This record gives sequence, structure tokens and C-alpha cells, in this order.
Amino acid sequence: YMKLFVFVRERLLANSRIYSFLMDFLDKGSAKDHLVKIIDADPGCKILDIGCGPASILKHLNDVQYFGIDLSETYIETAQKTFGNKGMFYCASVDNFPTLSSTKFDRILLLGVLHHLTDAQISNMLPSIIKLLAPGGKIISHDPVFIKRQNPIARLLLMMDRGKNVRYEDGYRNLLQPFVEISNAFVRLDLLRFPYSILFIEARHASD
Repeated sequence: YMKLFVFVRERLLANSRIYSFLMDFLDKGSAKDHLVKIIDADPGCKILDIGCGPASILKHLNDVQYFGIDLSETYIETAQKTFGNKGMFYCASVDNFPTLSSTKFDRILLLGVLHHLTDAQISNMLPSIIKLLAPGGKIISHDPVFIKRQNPIARLLLMMDRGKNVRYEDGYRNLLQPFVEISNAFVRLDLLRFPYSILFIEARHASD
């Protein structure tokens, strides 16, 4: 049964429209608003969204310079059809994203990305990402997180997540801290329609 569940889940979520519908349905209405406040993008803000999916966050961002990358061709095609020239979209992996060395970004988003990556992948990726961060800019991540005395339903859902590297908060922190200064980190339990624990992290250049 578990293999069948995984097969059906992967086939369904590979469809960008089904994925977008589910994300919108599961959001109680406050998750995207909360995220937009954290991003805090002024007009003209340059944003790099790594693992952008169909770039749904772009619906909530106005007058920004948006660059999205994702491994899924289907997601990128959907983003291009949906948003056209409102952003630039690339099909690439986090290990080999397009060379944008001449561009510095005010915000770099890792939304639901880190729990899909191994410790080694994160450690290899971060130095390249940090080089793209403008002075005074920030990296923003959110991921499912294990917590003590966790709701059993939330814990079960995390164990069934597509991402095989869901961690405790310290696990995420320990991976980021050698490369950046974490300016804010907090867990929210109330953003989705069912019990779920999400860790938000804001990080900056250590020299800022």
C-alpha cells in the first residue's frame, strides 16, 4: 500500500495544476500572506526563487524582478504560461543552476527546498547561493520541521513527505550557520488546514 501511495502521490504532484490547487486549498488563507510579509519586497526588488515550482508566490509579489528555477520542466512551463514576462524562469537543478554571477539578489527564496536535500547537497549549494546575495539582502527558507511533543498527525505527515530529509530545527540551523548569520527563526503550527509544523528562517551575510 505504501508503494502505491508513493506512486500515486508522485504522479499527482508532478502535475503542476494539481500541485497548485492543493497548495492553495491547504492554505488557510494566511500562509501566503505571512510569507509575503517576511519577504518584504519593495518595488524593483530582485528575487531569486530556487525550487520555485509553478512560481505561485509571484501572484502575491508586485513590481519585482523575479527569477525562478526548478528541476521540473512541467512546473517551469506552467510558470511561463501563467506569468509570461512578469518573471524569468529556468529549468535547472540546485546543483547546476544558471550562471547569474553578474546579478545580485535582494531576496533568495528556498521555500520547501531544504528538506528535499541531503546535508552534503545543502553544504555544496550554499556557497554559490551566498555569492548571489546582495549586501543587506536576505535568504528566506521554510520547511516542515520535527518538534518535541508534536501532534501525531503532523508527525505522520512529515514522515510521509516527498522530501526525505525533514529535520529538527537544530538540524536546519547547523547546516546554515557555517555560511550565513541567522537573523530570525520560528515555527508556525497554524498556517494550514491540518496539523503541520513549518520552520521559517531568515538569514543574511555574516558580515552585514
